[in-house]
Amino acid sequence: MELLQRGRAARTREETEELQSLLSSLNIGSSSISSSIRAIATTVQQQQQALPGGTAAGCAEQDMEQE
Repeated sequence: MELLQRGRAARTREETEELQSLLSSLNIGSSSISSSIRAIATTVQQQQQALPGGTAAGCAEQDMEQE
């Protein structure tokens, strides 16, 4: 009986370590995704500021003026 309990404890420990490893990988992945999204948002913001009028709406206004 004691041997069986030790076997379960060892298996539980292995499973716990495996789960912790997977969670760590997920955290790294989500962190990478978050930084990518921030980089994209920054790029979009810079591109919008470079447009005439400073925004996409400003660009649309200029298009109307030119027509």
